[in-house]
Amino acid sequence: MTGPAVGLIDLAIFLYPLGYVAAWPAVTGIVLAGLPVALTMAGLMTLFQQNAADTYPGRVFGAFAATQGMAVLAGTLADGFLARPLGIIAVISAQGAAYLIAGVVLTVWLRDERAATRSPGPARR
Repeated sequence: MTGPAVGLIDLAIFLYPLGYVAAWPAVTGIVLAGLPVALTMAGLMTLFQQNAADTYPGRVFGAFAATQGMAVLAGTLADGFLARPLGIIAVISAQGAAYLIAGVVLTVWLRDERAATRSPGPARR
């Protein structure tokens, strides 16, 4: 349930200043959301290292970094263009909601995948 929790914390970080003006909730939220994200990235890099063929790790890491960079660029451009007509609160709220929805969808999908791999299938001969 880490993914939805991170999305919910991000959404709270984005919206709490509307009702309460202080910095400590943002710092606390960033620590609470950042720690699982950092651990997830460390696990992802470990999986890349373990599963990439010995001749391809540079290509795998390069492809990942390029994809991540393009996603950051696309998000930054979209936020910049959408902030003026929609307002920054709407844009960052949509971003937080997208994190939350993605976390819920992936949590349910991964739970279904785990259940499918654990359940015994038909006997093979």
